[in-house]
Amino acid sequence: MVDIAHRVGIKAPSAQVYQALATPEGIAAWWAEDTTGDRHPGGTVTARFTANGQEIGAMQMKLLQLQPNERVLWEFVDATGMDRHHRAFRPAPGRRLLHRAVQP
Repeated sequence: MVDIAHRVGIKAPSAQVYQALATPEGIAAWWAEDTTGDRHPGGTVTARFTANGQEIGAMQMKLLQLQPNERVLWEFVDATGMDRHHRAFRPAPGRRLLHRAVQP
């Protein structure tokens, strides 16, 4: 199993970071404008990527854990050209965001 950890420092309140990672509107604001989906554990979020009006790829994530202002855990369940893996986001000591990708 591959276990990769990225630490990303973000100067923003935890609530703002949580909304950017846990809601379709938040994800659309920084990643893929055409993002739709749920806001509850067990639900899915789909991000579609376009170029010149044409869809060039899409990713669907299952929301495994949502703990407001504390933790977001996604599992990519459908992504063109990508393996299935998890992404976890949570504040770490010193108010840094810890991003971890794990292939099961």
